[in-house]
Formats: sequence, C-alpha cells, structure tokens
Amino acid sequence: MITLSKISLRFGSRTIFDELSATLQDDDRIGLVGRNGYGKSTLLKVIARQQEINSGTISIVSGKRVAYLSQEIVLNSEKPALEHVVEGALQECEHLYSSPAAIRAEADKILRGLGLTEAMLVMPVNTLSGGWKMRILLAQLLVQKADFYLFDEPTNHLDIVAKDWFLHFIKRSDAGFLLVCHEKYFLNSLCKKILALDTPQGKFYQGNYDAYCMRYQADLESIEAAYVQQQKMIKQKKETIARFGASASRATQAQSMKKELEKLTLVVPPPKPPIMNIPLPEIKPCGNNVLTVTHLSAGYENKAIFSGLDFTLKRSEKIAIIAPNGVGKTTLLHTLAGNVQKYSGSIEYGSAVSTTLFYQEQALVLNPNLTVWEEVTQSGTETVHFTDGQIRSMLGSFLFSNDDIHKKISFLSGGEKSRVGMIKVLLQRTNLLLLDEPTNHLDIPSKEILLKTLKKYTGTILFVSHDHDFVNELATSIIELTPTSALIYPGNYDSYLQQKAYQNVQSENSEQCNSKTESKQEKRFVSFFEQKQVRKLEQAIDRLGKERIKLTAELENLTYGTPEFQTRYDRLQKIDKEEPTLVAEWEKYQQ
Repeated sequence: MITLSKISLRFGSRTIFDELSATLQDDDRIGLVGRNGYGKSTLLKVIARQQEINSGTISIVSGKRVAYLSQEIVLNSEKPALEHVVEGALQECEHLYSSPAAIRAEADKILRGLGLTEAMLVMPVNTLSGGWKMRILLAQLLVQKADFYLFDEPTNHLDIVAKDWFLHFIKRSDAGFLLVCHEKYFLNSLCKKILALDTPQGKFYQGNYDAYCMRYQADLESIEAAYVQQQKMIKQKKETIARFGASASRATQAQSMKKELEKLTLVVPPPKPPIMNIPLPEIKPCGNNVLTVTHLSAGYENKAIFSGLDFTLKRSEKIAIIAPNGVGKTTLLHTLAGNVQKYSGSIEYGSAVSTTLFYQEQALVLNPNLTVWEEVTQSGTETVHFTDGQIRSMLGSFLFSNDDIHKKISFLSGGEKSRVGMIKVLLQRTNLLLLDEPTNHLDIPSKEILLKTLKKYTGTILFVSHDHDFVNELATSIIELTPTSALIYPGNYDSYLQQKAYQNVQSENSEQCNSKTESKQEKRFVSFFEQKQVRKLEQAIDRLGKERIKLTAELENLTYGTPEFQTRYDRLQKIDKEEPTLVAEWEKYQQ
C-alpha cells in the first residue's frame, strides 16, 4: 500500500535516513522504535508528505486513505467538540457512513471513549486544554476510518482508562498502522512487526516488541562476536605484514595482505545505549500504619473535586490511584502533601513517617537558572548526609555524567528533567513517596530501570501513572478514585480489571435474573464460572503470545522452504487465527 524506495534525508552533516526502503501493507500493524533523535517522528512526517527528502521515492496506492496524527497540537476552532469532529467527517468520509446521523453517533462514541464528558462535547474546542484538544484530533482521525494510520505517540495525554479504550478500539479496527509509542504494553498488544531505526537504513523484525528485543539482542551479540573476530584477524595480518615487509622473498605477500586490509569493510558494533543503575539511599524507618485518610474532601475555588474519601496505607505497600482525568488524582496527592487545603476530613500520618512529592510537571518546580548539580545539591537538608562522590554516583546512575551535571535546567529535555526530579526525591530518604506520573517523558528502557528501582524501594509508595505495564508491575493494590469514594482493590492492574469485569458480569446477571428465584448458590456459581473462564482465556492467550515469540525467533534463523521452516510457519499461521477468537471471547467479559 505504501512503498518507500531508497529514501535519504540529511539535516546538515547528520544523516537521518540512508536509502531506507520499506513496504507497508494495508493490514500491517507496525511499531516504530529507536532512540530519541533517530528519526521516528521524522519518518511519519515524510510518509505524510510534511517533510521533504533528499532522494528516493514514496508511493501510496491510489484510492487508499492515510491519516496522520502528529505529536504537535494544531487545533483552532470555536465549534463545540462534537460538532467539530462531525463536520470534519462530513467533509472527509461521508461516503463511508449510511447517514450523517451515523457519523454523529460514531463521533459521540469515540469522544466519550476518549474521556470527554457530556459537558465537554458541547464546549468550544478553543476553551479546552492541550490534552483534550489532542483527544479531539485523535477522534477526528478514528472517525475517518482511514485505510492506514500514522500514529505519533497517540497515548500522550490519555489517562489509563482512555488508553484501555483506545487499545481495544484499534484491536477491533481493520486498519493498518505505523505506531510510535513509548509504552511497551501497546507495542506488545497491537504490533505484529517492528521497524527499528537504530541505523539510517532501518530494519524490520517479525513479532511484537518483546520478540524484537530478543532478536535485537541476538543481533548485537552476533555483531559483537564478528567485530572481535575481525579485530583478531586484522591484528594477526598487521603482525605478519610487520614481520615480512622487509623480507625480499615475502614482500609481495605482505603487500597483498596490506591491500586486503585497506579494502576490508569494517564491522562496527552499534553503540550500546547508556543504562541507569540506581543505588537507593537508605530510608528512615517508620511504623506499620503509614497514612490514614478519613472522610477527606478537597478541591479548588470552593468547589470540591472529591469528598468522603476513606483509605489506609501500610508500610511497604505500593498503591496506584486509578481514575479518568479530572476526577482528582493529582489533587489528592497535593492535598496529602499539604499543597492543597482540605475542606473537611482528616489526614493522619503514622509514627516517624516522612513524605516527598514528585511533581507531574518538573518544569514547575525546577529552577531553570540552576545547573543539574546545583539543583540536586540544594534540594533539601537531607543532601548534607551525602558526600559529593555519592551524589555524583547517583547523578551518573541517572545518566548525568561529566559535563552533563553542569548543564542548566532550562536546556534539559522533558525526560532529563524527570530524572533530575526523581534524584531529588530519592535523596530525601523519606519513607513515603507520592509520585505523580513519574514515567512522563521517559523512554521504555528508562521506565524499566525506574520500575526495578521502585520495586526495590522498601518504603511506601502512593502513585499515579497512566502506563499499563508500570502500574501492573509496581502496584500491590489499586485505589479506584471517584468523586465520592476511594475503593481499594488488592492486587495489580490486571487483577483490578478482572475484578471490575466480574462486578459488571454479576451486575448484568442480577438485572437479567429474577432476584426472588435466583438462589445464593447459583449466584456464587456464576461468579466462580466467570472467573474460571477469564483465567483460562488469559492463560491461553499468554501461551499463544509466548509461542509466537519463540516461533518468530526460530524462523529468523531457518531457510525459507525447508520442512523445518514450513512447520513453524504453518503453526504461526494457526496462532494468528486462534488468538483473535480467544481475545474476542475475553473481551466479552470486559464489556
């Protein structure tokens, strides 16, 4: 459907693409990965004809519709949100719907799925924040029912509830896509191929993100082995040339070796990305009861965001707060930290409890005129307990080394500012961390290292994150925040979703059945049966996913057409047919 033929692009002396070629079919679901600055967003702009190239060609099959979602928000309209999306669809794709009413219904469904409330649907687009404008842009594209999508960080500005909705919407869609995303859960759940831009030529890998990581690591080891072998050979030949170069009888052979080395194509191992390895300072001990919240109410400008909250935190618990945007997750953290005045209720900290808040937007709390070193060493009284060497070690663990520590905060990227903020939090040695979106602006490797660090942290953590994997791996319990309650669910995020699904099924069963004739034993049986079925489906889906990764890796090393290749290929085809059926059945329990 989309063909890129030997495209090259340079910015000054820097090469972004060098004769990169790729063919994207209309049913391809491709994750686009690579380190920051390696051209992911640029490639999407090139395909969308928003970036010129130096050479090469781009062709799109006639009649096929390609839709592009940029990271940059360009939306200026005085129309209500729903009307804006409907009007755009009437102009772009009215022929795809049975009637204007069908377009309106689809636009309404998508906007609500992305989190817009009834009131927001009729608000002028210009009055909404940048995050909500991004959702409207995303809704515009989804309503168009394009044949292929170019998604540049579509999950930016989405809360975890909207992300789950978007994930399932795309799964059910027939459209193909090229996706840039820093969330491993999305890349694993949606993508069947990965296009890695670790070199200017790019390289395709079969399978999802986990399969790509396995194969990429194997490639690295292979290249490094070839590099070592080549360097050994070069050294031996140079020694031979040095020994025989002055010998009349061996001079010809020495010169031949010299020419051979001059023509040799050198194996160059790719640079290894720096890895954060974070040493945790020892925290202060505290009692078992860390925090008790009773009938808490808080908000802004005499308007309560939430009220009647009751919950308790115990030592070493790691609890995630889950709710759509606007319900008060950030407000709750700031209320607990003393930055927002509570209206009523009580907040009681346990014996010897000390707390630190990580701000969602570090630009609001970091001094742009200070250097990284100055910001960290002036972050609080606890830093006096660390030597300069210990602080430098911590900075190095967060990838600030040598001259980096003398950079001014104003010149740092979003990810770098987040890392500075986390250093300041950890250096406080407090035993209760309040973390508001600690993974913002971090790439996947940085998120994984931060996750490992926080899992080792022996204190208590109350956090907000919209990253599915991060919440699932870190949380020991979930607080579901509503305007009038804080409901606690034991377990991680997947467990929370299952418990919510069970509740929905039980509620539906209760509405459909006559409560007078349905016995308690029958209710318990239905609940148990639903739980058992969900577990079976999830285990089966997980097994197929692991088998796909294994088969894909094996196919990379087999010759096409051999019996071994065909056996694995046929099994992979069966998995591709079996998995959607299992997922569809599982999704019935999630609705």
